[in-house]
Amino acid sequence: MIKIPSLSYEIIKSCNLKCQGCSHFTDINNLKNKIPIGQIKEELSNWNEIVEPEIFKVLGGEPLIHNELIHVLELIKKLYKKSEIIIYSNGLLLKNFDDHFGRTIADLKIKIRVSVHSDSKEFLARLEEPIERLKSWKDKYGLEYALEDSVQGWQKSYRYLNNKIFPYDDKNPKLSWKVCHAKWCKQLYKNKIYKCHMTAYLQDIVDKLDNSYKIYLDYEPLKHTDNIDKIKEFFNIKYEFVCGACPINPEFFVKEVL
Repeated sequence: MIKIPSLSYEIIKSCNLKCQGCSHFTDINNLKNKIPIGQIKEELSNWNEIVEPEIFKVLGGEPLIHNELIHVLELIKKLYKKSEIIIYSNGLLLKNFDDHFGRTIADLKIKIRVSVHSDSKEFLARLEEPIERLKSWKDKYGLEYALEDSVQGWQKSYRYLNNKIFPYDDKNPKLSWKVCHAKWCKQLYKNKIYKCHMTAYLQDIVDKLDNSYKIYLDYEPLKHTDNIDKIKEFFNIKYEFVCGACPINPEFFVKEVL
């Protein structure tokens, strides 16, 4: 068993928001599919006796859209008993969930982290009811949750011009990795583990990539059938050529949220 800081897993592509600059590309792709629970079980089962993440991140899209969410979370808890499991959500859809959901999540010892994507009065007003629901579940059942500022800390991971995605061209993968905010966020996607979510999801938007970006599609993710030495080496690697697609001087901006 190889212990790693974190492992991220996207259970659904759909999102109820389209945030400019989304590193999962949900603002520019048209994928709406959820990952079937059978596929989730197969993929997680292939890895749960190989890696033990300190934190298991349940991502989307927006994970609250998955119509079998509780069953998915129960499965993850069963397979990753020793991991801290956190749902990452924009929180807006929590208003549609009842106390049964809050109690179940609390009983599973699963945490919720809500990313607050805008500080506009209109957006914060939409969050009032979901936040009250979280407070209620904390009081009643001990649910652990946190609100995360995703307004001021939003950064550009790629350049988007004329409906095409361009990489940064700083030609310094080592320095890009050093300043990366997701350097320890390994991504499990389609039964393989990638260095980061950006690297994993490039294959979903090939038609949107400028030719200068396509060299990064040659990246080879980790397979569960790889030998143990290769697996250990993978998790010890810091920067790679694919890191060169990201900037050495990240640009922070206030995104448009639709």
